[in-house]
Amino acid sequence: MTEGATPSGCLGLRGDHVTAKFVLKRSVNGDYQFNLYAADGEVIATSQLYRTKASAERGIEAVRAYAAQAAVEDRCELAIPKPKPPARMPARPVTQG
Repeated sequence: MTEGATPSGCLGLRGDHVTAKFVLKRSVNGDYQFNLYAADGEVIATSQLYRTKASAERGIEAVRAYAAQAAVEDRCELAIPKPKPPARMPARPVTQG
């Protein structure tokens, strides 16, 4: 069993009790992906797809190592991008007949 893994195979945060957990799974195309679940069971983060289980496990370790130290970049006050107008269909030639 991987260090820090729970008996169910889910990688949980270390400590007296698990307040959050990583769930590592296979996608429909066979790649690996993980979700980070809060204590209430809500998904709070979803990873990219990884080709190998080892690379997904390294992704989990990277989140563990860097998330607690990550700065928050607040972009809420930036201008909201305007939606693009729908593409215009070319005019059909008028046929007589």
